[in-house]
Amino acid sequence: MVVAGRAAAGAEVILLEDGREVGRARADARGEWVILPPDPLRPGPYQFSLRARIGGAEIAGPDVVLVVVPDPATALAEAAARDAAARAAAQAEAIARAEQESRRLASLEAERHAAAARTEAEAQLTAQLAIQAETERQERAAQLAAAERALSQAAEAQVAAEAQAEAAAVAEREAHAARIAAADRDAAEAREAAAATERQARAVKTAAACTWALAQAEAQVQAQAEAQTEARLEAAADRDAAEAREAAARTEAARRAEAQSVAEARRRQDVALLAAQEAARAAAAADQAEVARREAAAQDALARTALAQVQAARAEAARAAGAETPRTEPVEAAPAAPPSALVVLVPPVDASPARVLQGGAATHALGLEVVDYDDSGSIRFAGTAVPGASIRIYVDDRHAGDAEADAEGRWTVAPQYEVTIGRHRLRVDQLAANGAVAARIELPFQRDQLPADSVAEGRVVVQPGNNLWRLARGAYGRGIQYTVIFQANRDQIRNPNLIFPGQVFTIPSAAMGEARPADSNRSR
Repeated sequence: MVVAGRAAAGAEVILLEDGREVGRARADARGEWVILPPDPLRPGPYQFSLRARIGGAEIAGPDVVLVVVPDPATALAEAAARDAAARAAAQAEAIARAEQESRRLASLEAERHAAAARTEAEAQLTAQLAIQAETERQERAAQLAAAERALSQAAEAQVAAEAQAEAAAVAEREAHAARIAAADRDAAEAREAAAATERQARAVKTAAACTWALAQAEAQVQAQAEAQTEARLEAAADRDAAEAREAAARTEAARRAEAQSVAEARRRQDVALLAAQEAARAAAAADQAEVARREAAAQDALARTALAQVQAARAEAARAAGAETPRTEPVEAAPAAPPSALVVLVPPVDASPARVLQGGAATHALGLEVVDYDDSGSIRFAGTAVPGASIRIYVDDRHAGDAEADAEGRWTVAPQYEVTIGRHRLRVDQLAANGAVAARIELPFQRDQLPADSVAEGRVVVQPGNNLWRLARGAYGRGIQYTVIFQANRDQIRNPNLIFPGQVFTIPSAAMGEARPADSNRSR
């Protein structure tokens, strides 16, 4: 183990392991120092701190460094388990992608069949509409022809009636003239008779007066007959005009109906054309989907070929290794280097997060490490995932935000809305390249706001930035006793590396905290 750092120039730096000195060194002119403990660290957890002496004064270092030296056998088993889990996850993701691609292709095929069915149905509907429009057009044409024939017949009847009325008027005028001529002849004869004999003058005069009265009566009768004839002619003309107007109105209505029929037929033709265009677009989309399916099938075939080549190469390498090695049982490849120790810097301030200084290489598994909030309602989630993976967070099935894991496999999400006080359910999804859920974790968490004096002695409310190590160090003076708190609150803690602000934990007495965990493998 090598420990190095900085201090005041000339200061003597002492390295302590749980209060026991394990090495010391003096800072050079640049303030740099290096300590090489003589004994290697055995597997197990260690807690280191620093002290510095300068000018007769002794200064304690502000930080504590936690070192966990892994057991090589356990590390190899865990690495094998992680590799197996990673392979299983990759295989599951590949199967999920294949199933999703199969479902997508089936959906595209169903859509193509549905589009073809719609196209055929629309074609049949278009044909029916065309036939119906043609039938309606023929009916409208027949109605229009009948109306035009009726109008022509009405016009002919009106002309015939006018001719008959004219002939009747001429005959009536000729008869009137004949009567007037006869009356004139009678008057002349009477005057001649009166002139021939004066003796009969009074009689002739009386006869003339009677003749004149008769003429006046005949004239009145003739005037009444003419008036009646004109009235009949005018009534006939009015009737003919009314019939002509009605025929014209019927003709105009027929023309309007024909125009509406033509417009409706055009509209239906436009609808049929749009349906045909939509069917053509659907057919084109189906063709594109078929092309995409074929390309995907070709890529899948290439991938299967490449996988078969890789498997053949691995089998060949395994056979070659078996030929060189006398042992016949399969042997896992040994790691290139022994597992390194995990070194974590734990600052004294509760709000400051712990920081990994060495080891603890990310396994790239989806995980949640931090649920942190403040009194204003702001909340923050942080965790691990495959580098570059897309992460989506839900709180009570409400989308809280998205993030992308950085090169070290870490991500952080801060929702834009306030999470209310109370118990909630958190869901973290890791999305594959095609948008499917590749991995998922779901955890409950509770946000509380408790008064400082509302918790009884022997209990503590988890604050933002707390972890079991800090709680144990505050309660027992040693962070390594975190397992005591973990065992006492198993009903609330699923993962000792993951606790949430607002949880209320039982803190056992200091006497219980002094007992070391039975399963500890630490040795000096």
